[in-house]
Amino acid sequence: ARMKTFFRSRYLSGGVLFFFLFFLSADIVPQGDQGKLSFAELLDQGRKLYAEKDYENAIIRLLQARPLAGTDAEKLDLYSTLSHVYFDFDERETARNYLRKMLELAPEKAIDEKTVSSGYRKLFQEAKRASEEESPQIVGMRFRKELKKRKRLNRIELIGAIVLFVGTVVVLKMIGKKKKIKVEPDFDTRVMKIEWVTVPAGEFQMGDNFGDGDPSERPVHTVYLDKYEISKFEITYEQYDLFCQESKRATMANPQETVRGSRPVLVNLWNDASDFCSWLSEKTGKKIHLSTEAQWEKAARGTDQRRYPWGDMEPNCGLTNFNNCASGTQPVGSYPAGASPYGMMDMAGNAKEWCMDVFDPQYYSKSPRENPSPSSPIYSTGGIPGYAYTYYSFVIRGGDYKSNFMDIRTTKRSGISQYSNGIGFRVCKE
Repeated sequence: ARMKTFFRSRYLSGGVLFFFLFFLSADIVPQGDQGKLSFAELLDQGRKLYAEKDYENAIIRLLQARPLAGTDAEKLDLYSTLSHVYFDFDERETARNYLRKMLELAPEKAIDEKTVSSGYRKLFQEAKRASEEESPQIVGMRFRKELKKRKRLNRIELIGAIVLFVGTVVVLKMIGKKKKIKVEPDFDTRVMKIEWVTVPAGEFQMGDNFGDGDPSERPVHTVYLDKYEISKFEITYEQYDLFCQESKRATMANPQETVRGSRPVLVNLWNDASDFCSWLSEKTGKKIHLSTEAQWEKAARGTDQRRYPWGDMEPNCGLTNFNNCASGTQPVGSYPAGASPYGMMDMAGNAKEWCMDVFDPQYYSKSPRENPSPSSPIYSTGGIPGYAYTYYSFVIRGGDYKSNFMDIRTTKRSGISQYSNGIGFRVCKE
């Protein structure tokens, strides 16, 4: 009778919960860039922009804060805020994904139903149901509640419950261990087949030294970059499909590309490219991200100020896929004669490429000399000082198979909304 009373007690229930949380407490901290603005500052700015219904700028600030989120509490705040912003911006699927990320960290997370819309409440409940189907913590808590509901356990039932509980703990502990060893440092090269090219540390002249480009390509200025690695080829459909399969995302369907395979993937959003980098960082334990604008240009032209990756010679259909030389994009690496000084392929034509930077036409006149990056201050021509800025487009480089000879120059830069589709990308590793 005493044994039954003990197992009905709240102390045993608390002990069960403690052991489940102990065995399941494993988290992989994603890699991220350390910028001049802190996580708290970027999060606060994103919330203020959201309050003013400036959703696009709010999303940009919050995405810049994402790599800096270190603790679970910071991630919860960020995921919750992103879910609200994307919901109000009518991006329901993305909002649901961030709600699921939030519930993975805190399965019993609740919302204040008095302060949110009925649509958001419905989306939250859908995400919660999906999370409960997958979360080992929820499975464990359900088991504990089931034990508490039994008011009359005979001796055989009690022994069976103990055996079942111990077995569940062992199984979930094994699952937890598998999660801990899920990080595979060679996954990028062994499975994804990414070929990395090392660009050595040093200076180069960035900008249009020929004087035939747009004002945004000048002034020419000296930039020093630390050593980094960049993917030799653009990320392909094969590689992106594997990311979708591993992360349980819908496979990218782009009507502009009926042939997939080893052709460069054309994503629908800048976020899609950024999410790929975050996932690969978690998978490998490495710092992988979209190339910064400076990293892209140095890899494309080297240190001798080339007009095109192969040199100053005018482009032709044997050097690159441009000006409709071919019908649509071609498999990556199809034009080896057009390689850059470091052996980079397809950095002119074939597919445009996202960079990490927010586009600012005047940035070259105030760019830092060493390692300019997206975390450098964003300058504004208007709006609220400190966090509002005029230019919220992201930089694209390289031109595509339809571009003319001017638009595939190594110094050509332009900006496009993060919601634009049909843009490829390559990745960097530091």
